[in-house]
Amino acid sequence: MPKTIIGETFEQLGKTAGQMVKQAVKEPGKMAEKAVGQIGLKPQPPEEKPQEALSTKISQEKERERRRRLALLQKEIKALQEKRTQELPKQITGKPGFSEEKAIKQLKEEEESKDKKPMEPLPVQRAKRKTEMFRGVSG
Repeated sequence: MPKTIIGETFEQLGKTAGQMVKQAVKEPGKMAEKAVGQIGLKPQPPEEKPQEALSTKISQEKERERRRRLALLQKEIKALQEKRTQELPKQITGKPGFSEEKAIKQLKEEEESKDKKPMEPLPVQRAKRKTEMFRGVSG
């Protein structure tokens, strides 16, 4: 029995010490609140307006930069278009007597020829080259 009494006593003392620590931690906050209440001041929450103003300012700055870059690109595109219209058609195509119909016809023929002759696998191509190289005198 004495062991249980001693254990219960220590347990009660531990709880009491824990409660005292909790009160000691809470007490300064309560005292500050009481002092503010007696003086008549209200605690003000921290303002977030400077951060919001800064973020809006940054976003506006990014928008201005984006618009400036867009205007610059548009000017470059217009300059290239004007340059292209001023060039002679022969300079654009690189060949005298260029016609769009002939170019279209050539492209269609190239596509058809590609469709007709499928490429052989790479090992087959290599084997053909070897046989061509080593035929020798006989053939």
